[in-house]
Amino acid sequence: MKYLLKYNIVHIIVLLTFNFIGLYGMPILFKDHLTCFIATPIYFSIVNLFIIFWVCKFGLPADYSLWNKARLPSGGTDFIMILIIFFSSFIIPLVIEYAQRFHVFDFLSTNLQRRVAPPNIATAKEYRIIVTIVLLLSTIILVISEELFFRAYLFERQFYYLGRLTWLLNGFFWTIYHVFSDSNLIEMLIVAFIYSLVYQQKRNIIITFIPHIMINIIGISNLIFVLF
Repeated sequence: MKYLLKYNIVHIIVLLTFNFIGLYGMPILFKDHLTCFIATPIYFSIVNLFIIFWVCKFGLPADYSLWNKARLPSGGTDFIMILIIFFSSFIIPLVIEYAQRFHVFDFLSTNLQRRVAPPNIATAKEYRIIVTIVLLLSTIILVISEELFFRAYLFERQFYYLGRLTWLLNGFFWTIYHVFSDSNLIEMLIVAFIYSLVYQQKRNIIITFIPHIMINIIGISNLIFVLF
């Protein structure tokens, strides 16, 4: 168990370092907002492509078949799980936001916000095709990377030690991974538990991938609509 925790902590520290460099280092490297706004997702795409390559080439157990863990949804329960993840990702933030009115989770709030400021919309519109392509591709690559790393790779190693309780540790570490984002951590923790529990029940990353990619694309859609 101690080995597992050390192993997981090292991985998370490495990932957080990449995130910190991207979110806090890129604005220092690129002073122009538009350049930084385009360069940052390109940086994360390169990092996540490396993670995808590493997981597929070296990270998966010898007896692990990725194709068996990436099956198209079949049957009503698979689609129910997808809907549960999708709608919980919207309902839980609404509940937490309502609870925040009573300062219930103030002690869990974080000041670690993104440092990559959005560009001037008028300037960004001149490059809207490039911005849109970069945002969409980086989002797809990010989701694939997270699903492969946290589900196909990390979860399976955690399951060897924890069995049925794996979803708790896996969800916790996925939440820590988002500590530098502008997400509310209590919302992220609950949603992460749901993702991990669904994967533990179904052992199919496509079931978690579908709502994950949909939610992330919805998250960037407002900016894309504004550009057009």
